[in-house]
Amino acid sequence: MVVNIPNSTTVLDKLLPISVEMAKRNCRGIWNFTNPGVVSYNDILEMYKKHIDPNFSWVNFTLEEQAKVIVAPRSNNEMDASKKA
Repeated sequence: MVVNIPNSTTVLDKLLPISVEMAKRNCRGIWNFTNPGVVSYNDILEMYKKHIDPNFSWVNFTLEEQAKVIVAPRSNNEMDASKKA
């Protein structure tokens, strides 16, 4: 079961080359990486169903139902992907 909430994501095939280049340049500090926009868990599962397993199915549940089965609360957010100086 999944909660269908939009969240920011980071696509690793875009992140890893940038991270390697930053390491080569000895960049330091706190860096937050995210792709612009959000994607929901249902969006991801629909892509999985379309490209991997057409018979895959899932059930959504509410935040309240999720809170009853997880140990620590989850954050759901959209991060600002604009570059700040």
